[in-house]
Amino acid sequence: MNFSDFVKQTILDIKQKRQQFEGAKDPRQKRAIFDEYMDKITLLHKASKTIQVSSEKVQQLKELIKLFVREAEVMKSAITGRATTISVQNFHQPTAQTHRMTRTQTANKAKSMQNEKLNLEIQGTIVGEKPNVSWDDITGLDYAKETLKETIVLPIKFPNVFEGLRQPWKGILLYGVI
Repeated sequence: MNFSDFVKQTILDIKQKRQQFEGAKDPRQKRAIFDEYMDKITLLHKASKTIQVSSEKVQQLKELIKLFVREAEVMKSAITGRATTISVQNFHQPTAQTHRMTRTQTANKAKSMQNEKLNLEIQGTIVGEKPNVSWDDITGLDYAKETLKETIVLPIKFPNVFEGLRQPWKGILLYGVI
């Protein structure tokens, strides 16, 4: 499967999850479908960062992802029961309820959208599965490897050593040329 087919299939899967969500009656079922919907969006978002195609196509994909994220917000509000579900066709059309939003509600909605965007960006950087790489596979950078081991690995493996006056490091600054 080439990348174009992968993107098309993922978009079809996202649309199918949206339809399943609209047809679901049980809140638990809706939540499960919503989680699958978000997983597909995350997958598409990760793919948009790694593809090597024209910037125009990447921009189109990002706009589509933004639309899916907005739909996800509507789906989430339907799960929580705070708002009614808006169909995709009517999503961009303002409703009477939209016009009556207070400044606080508008600010909260903007913060929520920013948080969702930040969550998607963070999820794009997190490795979900354990890579099959050992410290010996990394050549050179001995000081950096030892520093990372002291900072991250040792406090996790031996938490009792880092009690009392001996506290683990709070962070590490990585810098260099990629």
